[in-house]
Amino acid sequence: MSYQIETIQLLFDKYGFPNTSDDKNEPPLSTASVRIEPSVLHPYLGLLFDIMPSKHSYTRIVKLLLEYNCDTTICNVNNESALFIACTKGHTDIVELLFKCNWDPTICNNKKESVLFIAAKEGHIDIVKLLLEYNCDLNIFNNKHESPLFLASKEGHPDIVKLLLEHNCDPNICNYKKESPLFIASTWGWLRLVRFVPHRSFTPRRCNRNYTEIVKLLLEHNCDSNTCNAKNESALFAASKNGHTDIVELLLKHNCDANIFNDKNESPLYIASMFSQTEIMKSLFAQLSDPIFCFEEDESHECIVSMWLNRSQKLLFDFKILFHLLPSEHNYTQIVKLLLEHKCDPNTCNAKNESALFSASKYGRPDIVELLLKHKCDPNICNDKKESLLFIASMSYQIETIPLLLKKYCHPNTCDDKNEPPLFTASAWIESQVLYPCVRFLLESMPSEHSYTQIVKLLL
Repeated sequence: MSYQIETIQLLFDKYGFPNTSDDKNEPPLSTASVRIEPSVLHPYLGLLFDIMPSKHSYTRIVKLLLEYNCDTTICNVNNESALFIACTKGHTDIVELLFKCNWDPTICNNKKESVLFIAAKEGHIDIVKLLLEYNCDLNIFNNKHESPLFLASKEGHPDIVKLLLEHNCDPNICNYKKESPLFIASTWGWLRLVRFVPHRSFTPRRCNRNYTEIVKLLLEHNCDSNTCNAKNESALFAASKNGHTDIVELLLKHNCDANIFNDKNESPLYIASMFSQTEIMKSLFAQLSDPIFCFEEDESHECIVSMWLNRSQKLLFDFKILFHLLPSEHNYTQIVKLLLEHKCDPNTCNAKNESALFSASKYGRPDIVELLLKHKCDPNICNDKKESLLFIASMSYQIETIPLLLKKYCHPNTCDDKNEPPLFTASAWIESQVLYPCVRFLLESMPSEHSYTQIVKLLL
C-alpha cells in the first residue's frame, strides 16, 4: 500500500506469508492492484508528486507478490478479487499479469457484476479487448439484470458498445425495468444531467454526440427500436422527452413507431410539446397522419402548451440554472402555431371540459389566446364548474386577455355553478397576503385594488 518494495522483498525472504488479509479480507495483492493515483493529491504539493510511486512501480509489486505464490482467488468482503479491482481502476498492465494465473472470468462480486461488466462500465477499452480474447461471457448480467452492453450504452462508451456488438452481444437484453440498451442511450445525455446541476461551470462526463453514435450502432445491429420499458415508453418517447433531436431523427429513419403510447396514454408528440421540443415535434409531424394524441384526462397538445403553468414562478429552489432551462413563452407560442398548422382541433377539451383557450386565458397568454381565436376556437365554452373564459380571466387578473375575449363576443354575464358572473369575481379582488410569503416576486406581481377596478370598468 505504501510502495515499500525493498521492505516487501525482505519480509518475503524472512516470513513469506503473502496471503494474509486485513479486516476487509483484502490481501496485499488486492491493495497493490488498486494503486494510488497522484492526481488525487493537492496540486501544489510538488514534492509529493516527485516521490509518488509510478504505474510501473505498482506493477513491480504485483509481479513480486505473484512470484511468491500469492493467491489470486482471494476476494474481499464484496467478493472482489485483485483482478476485479485492477479492471475497475483500468490498470491494463496488472490485468495482463493476473491473466497468466488461474482465474475464472465468470466470478462476480456481491452485485453479480463480472470483470467484463465493470470494465465496460468504466470505459476501459483495452481491458475489455483482453477479456474478450479470454472468451468472457458477453451476456452475463448483474442483480438489476443489466448487461455489459447496457452499462456501456448508459455510460456513453461508443467504442466499447461497438466492440461488444462485433462479438455478437445480444442488444435486446433489458434490465429489471424492461429498459433496453437503445432506450437507455436515447434517455441519457448531458442535457438531462445539467438540469439538476446549479453550477454553469459543470463539465459533463457524457456528451450527446456519444449517445447518438451508440444509438446508431445499436440500430445497425438489429436492435428492436420499438421495445418499451415497464411504463410502455419507447426509445422514441425517451428521446423526445429529453430533447435529443438527432436521436429522434435516427429512430424515425429506422421505422420506430411514433404512435406508441405509454401507460398514461401519452404519445412522443405529447411529451415533446409538453417539454417545448419544437424541432422534435416537426420531425414527428412528418411521420404522423393524426397529430391529436391526448393523455388520460383527454388533454390535447394545444391544451398542454397553452397552459404554460409559468413553472418558473412555482419553483422554490434557488438554482438560477433551472430558470434558464425552462422553455420560454416564445417557444410555446411557436408550438401552438405548429399544432394549428397541422389542423389540430382547437376546441378539444380535457376531462374538466377546459379547452386550450381556457388554459391560455387563465394563465395569461394573450398571444396564444389571439392565435386560438383566429383559428375559430369557441370563446363561450365553459368548464365543468360552469366557469367561462371571461370568468377565469377576471379571477386571474388577465387584463390583456379580457379585451380580446370581449371583442370575440364572449358573453360577460355567464355565471359559474355558484351563479357568480365575472363582474362579481372582479369586484371581490383577492388579497396578496394569501400567497406564500417567501416568494417575493409573486407578491410584487400580484394585482392591486386599482387593477381589479380596471377589469370592472372593462366588463361594464
